[in-house]
Amino acid sequence: MSQSAARRIGAGASIRLGLFGNGLSYLLILLLGHDAPHWVVALGLLRGVSEGFYWSGFHLVTYDTTSDRDRDRYFGAQATASLLLTATLPPVAGAMKSAAAVFSAASSANRRHAMGLLDKAKAAAVEATAKAKEGVEDVQAKRELSQAYNDLGKSTYELIGSGEISNPRFDAAASSASR
Repeated sequence: MSQSAARRIGAGASIRLGLFGNGLSYLLILLLGHDAPHWVVALGLLRGVSEGFYWSGFHLVTYDTTSDRDRDRYFGAQATASLLLTATLPPVAGAMKSAAAVFSAASSANRRHAMGLLDKAKAAAVEATAKAKEGVEDVQAKRELSQAYNDLGKSTYELIGSGEISNPRFDAAASSASR
């Protein structure tokens, strides 16, 4: 999304629209469940457009609220805070979750149910990964087949040009290819 479009709808509205779209994409993933991999393109487009709205609004607000001489300092502080939070919050969250499990008064049946849910999530992730790998392998096979056809066509064209093979069907195709 261009900066002028963000200015037209307003930076705040752009950020809100981006947040709403991201939330909607995650909700759709939860609602689709095992069918989510079949909707990866649509979900990816929704997420990409949402990110575009969010970040264009965010950067517009940043540009409008910082002066030219303070902008570098702002981005440095923002990047430092982002990196520190990215590095520290996952271990802290894991420690909190572990502590909650230790001090929880939940019955072992409830813990087994929670593990069952985590196992289901892991299985769904493994299944999605396998489907993605199959898709990549299919694209690779098609690419290799396309390259083989391309090589075959070039070799045939060269053989026709040198006169080593001749056929009226080849001659017509070769003459149209040489234009």
